[in-house]
Parts: sequence; structure tokens; C-alpha cells
Amino acid sequence: MEMTSVPNSFTEKGKILAELKQPYPEIIELEILEEVRKLSRGIASVPDGIVNEFLKAVIQLDPKATADIHKPGRPTRDPSSYRPLCVLNTIGKLFERILARQLNAFLEDSRILSYSQFGFWKKRSTLDAIKRLLTIIKTSNERKKVVGMLTLDLCNAFNITQWSKITTALKEINALEYIQNKVVVYLSDRKI
Repeated sequence: MEMTSVPNSFTEKGKILAELKQPYPEIIELEILEEVRKLSRGIASVPDGIVNEFLKAVIQLDPKATADIHKPGRPTRDPSSYRPLCVLNTIGKLFERILARQLNAFLEDSRILSYSQFGFWKKRSTLDAIKRLLTIIKTSNERKKVVGMLTLDLCNAFNITQWSKITTALKEINALEYIQNKVVVYLSDRKI
């Protein structure tokens, strides 16, 4: 494949990588942390204003800290009355945002997600799901049809999902290998 111009969006880059069948080597958080550890101390002022000591201090912070936040109006002795809040360091947050953007772009481009699904789609929310439900009910009532509904509350779905199930699902949908690798890194040593 001949590249005549630089891709101007992540989606275009993803399409080029998919056509090449050989993604560029990814830069993962662990590599960044390793390189920051190698930086020397005491360097004079630099053009970007970020001194090495600052970067070294940032990576020494606990990468993940959790706090249990009590849900108002719930009994304090019930474990389900608390919401675990995971606080990531800045590098971790950046990594998470990039990973989410890449995974969402892959899911949209590959059309894996059903149009009926409202999670993981840009510009779609719970309100859109409710509007669709109301339209179905109205149309069914106009046609004198019976309407039934089954709802499921997947309480803490992400928190109770085994990480291996997530990585297996990515393999089954043929997610690009570099996305699979990033998810493995993201989930490594993560506990809820």
C-alpha cells in the first residue's frame, strides 16, 4: 500500500494499519515508565518546562488507589452500599483515554456493536434508549399489539467480570493485536 499523505485522524490511521496487517510498534505505559526511570536528574531548564525530577516524582506515586464512597441513603453496614472509586495517576489516565478511543474506533469501524446497543456508541445515551423504547410502545399500541419488556440491571458488571473474559472476547472479535496487548497491560495488576 502506498501512503501519499499523513492520516489526519485516528480512524484513518487504524484503517491504514489494518490494511498493512502489521501495526506499528505500540508505545505502552510500561515503556514510558521505564524510560522516565532512566532520565538523569539535575538537568537545566528545558524548552517544554517539564524537568526530569517532576516526571520521576509522578511515576513514584501509587498508580492506583481506591476509595470506597458511600451511596447516600444506603445502610452503612451493607457492602453493596459503597461504590469503589479507583484513582489513577496522570499517565494512567492518559493511557486509559487513548485505549478507550482506540477500542471504540475499532468497534465502530468493524461494526461489531449492534445498532440496538446504546453503550459504547458516540452520541448515544440512556435517553436515546428510552426514546426508542417509547417509540416501540407507541407504535405497538397503535397497532393494538401487546408489549412486553424484560430489563436487567447488571450491577457492577465491570467490577465482577473476570479480566480473562474481556481479553478472550477481544480475541474472538478479532480486535487488532496491539489493542489486545494494550488491554492486557491496562488490566494487569488491577484489583477491585
